[in-house]
Amino acid sequence: MTEMTNRTLTYSNYDADMKQMTLIFDDGNSRAVATGKAPKESFNNENYFDSEENINAFLEDWDTEIEMMW
Repeated sequence: MTEMTNRTLTYSNYDADMKQMTLIFDDGNSRAVATGKAPKESFNNENYFDSEENINAFLEDWDTEIEMMW
């Protein structure tokens, strides 16, 4: 399973129309894609997901979907 931390976060994208954030984590062996409601705090802070605490809060939100890719 891909470790989902700021070290393995390789891509992030905010879809303004859907108000969703997509984070892609890649550890070299597998990839995880997490999509969910973008936290308000992230709108004005481009480094919001540099924090492990913020990544974990996003991943633990009931609205966030995680898909593993091998």
